[in-house]
Amino acid sequence: MTVLFVDDEQVFLDLFTGQLAEFRDVETHAVTSGVDALEHMSEHPDTTCVVSDYRMPGMNGIELLTAMREVRPNLPFVILTGMGSETVAEEALAAGVTDYLRKETIASNPKMLGRRIERAASDHRPHTA
Repeated sequence: MTVLFVDDEQVFLDLFTGQLAEFRDVETHAVTSGVDALEHMSEHPDTTCVVSDYRMPGMNGIELLTAMREVRPNLPFVILTGMGSETVAEEALAAGVTDYLRKETIASNPKMLGRRIERAASDHRPHTA
C-alpha cells in the first residue's frame, strides 16, 4: 500500500509518516501542498490512499479531494483537521471523503491512523469472486 500525506506543516507530516512506520508493506510519501499532491499523483498513479490536512494555503483538503476525484473517483481519501468543526465534517462528507479524523485524536492514538487507512483502502479495493 502506498499512502500520500498532504499537510503544509512538516511536523504533522513527520508525525503521521512515523506512525505508519510500524505497519508492514506501507510506503509513505509526503508533500506540503495540494498542487504538489496533484503532481505527485500524476507521477505515481499507483498511490493507494491520500491523507490530507483540511486547512492549507492555496488549496484546502476538500478542493484537493474534488480535483483528485476527477481522475481517480474511487481513491480512498482521508481528511485530517485540527479544527474539528461540524461544518468541516459535513463539507467533507458531502464531497465524498472516505474518512474524517481530528489531528489531536490521531496524535494521542498512534495506531488509529494506520487502522483507518487500512480500512479505507480495503473498502475501496475491487473485490473478486
